[in-house]
Amino acid sequence: MCIDLVGIQERIIEKDEYSQHTVSQLAARIPIDPPFKVRPELPTGACPDMGVTYDDSHMKIVESGICDINRVLFGDDIKQIRSLLFCLDYYLDPYYKNTLPYEKEVYDSLQKLVISSRNDDVIDDCLQLIGDYCCYPLTIMEQGFENIKDSKKPDARYELNQP
Repeated sequence: MCIDLVGIQERIIEKDEYSQHTVSQLAARIPIDPPFKVRPELPTGACPDMGVTYDDSHMKIVESGICDINRVLFGDDIKQIRSLLFCLDYYLDPYYKNTLPYEKEVYDSLQKLVISSRNDDVIDDCLQLIGDYCCYPLTIMEQGFENIKDSKKPDARYELNQP
């Protein structure tokens, strides 16, 4: 939808000389609705804002146990680490009513990853999961606080100070 400003422009110029310069620079028609594209329906496990997705293979890793989860989380492939962290969000979020018998161990691994990782995105993802869902004491992160990447210490301190 567009509004035709030609008539409005003339009235503004007549009423206010200061506005003349600004209004005369306007185009004759200004679109009201912002030009945006409607996003196509995304597959389950796709997050367009982060560019990170997960699929059935990541879900199988989570369901297979903490050893397989740790194998990915402490590996070298940042893309796979972030995909698995995104997948873990599904399993840890109480809304979906998933229960992992090794949930505490997952949070322990997330704390260890905050301490050991040097990748800002990985640390942010871990802290997000911890902050959103963890109800266990964060003793591992507290004990290893000095080893956390300096730029991420304020974020980690914030999570440690949460009740």
